[in-house]
Amino acid sequence: MPQNWDVAELTTQTFAQETGREDFPVFVDFWADWCVPCRMMEPMIEALAHEYSERVLFRKLNIDLYRKITQEFDISGVPTFMIFHQGRVVWREVGALSKKKIKEALAQVIPAEQV
Repeated sequence: MPQNWDVAELTTQTFAQETGREDFPVFVDFWADWCVPCRMMEPMIEALAHEYSERVLFRKLNIDLYRKITQEFDISGVPTFMIFHQGRVVWREVGALSKKKIKEALAQVIPAEQV
């Protein structure tokens, strides 16, 4: 079981391990310091991480620090949000989103008995 249910920063060393998990879906926020919508989304992402604790891992990746990963996933705008489930990208959206839209996406990967 993961020790950290808070939103944690991914690095080159942790990205593959975290997004390749078999036990939990992983919501990844690709962001940048200079991105105003990214900063606006941050409190909502933190709240969702708390709400979905022990069901979904929430992680973020600074696109300016990890360009290789950014290129690998063709991130051209921020914020970009992805959900990884059993190592695969199962959902992707670019731009500021409503909490409702994110919850709808999460409902697709969380077992019904856990929703």
